[in-house]
Amino acid sequence: MKRINSFCSKLVFLIACLFLFQMFGYSQPGDIGDTAPEISLPDPDGNIIKLSDLRGKVVLVDFWASWCGPCRFSNKRIKPLYENYKPAGFEILGVSIDNDVDAWKRAIKADKITWLQVNQQGSWKSEVALQWNIEALPTTVLIDKDGKILAIDPSEEHLEKILKKVL
Repeated sequence: MKRINSFCSKLVFLIACLFLFQMFGYSQPGDIGDTAPEISLPDPDGNIIKLSDLRGKVVLVDFWASWCGPCRFSNKRIKPLYENYKPAGFEILGVSIDNDVDAWKRAIKADKITWLQVNQQGSWKSEVALQWNIEALPTTVLIDKDGKILAIDPSEEHLEKILKKVL
């Protein structure tokens, strides 16, 4: 009887958590198949880069910040995929929400990032973070050639599988 009560207590707790999760909702950048929101932000040189200008390419939008350890680790791990699939039409758009622009630029240099980079100061309250419902870093969103969301936070293996299929 004690085991049943313990199980029931855990089940009630799990159901309550799921209810709260549904009630408050887990925000994500969008749903698979949705058109990705526009991004129009400055690169390190001050030139405006627009996500819509990348139509015709498969784009991984990578939300990150220089102070985010997992983001910096991800930069290093994604580099071989970028170098391998860039000639076939793959692009990465790094979107930093760093408040410290100099730290962002130093991180780009230190991590030897060669893909497109833009920044919008404001951290979690920046317009781009709010528009894309970014609540954790890193967050990645894979966009198809027509600007539609293909995947959200794909693993490297899943990302490569998708790239092989669509490129």
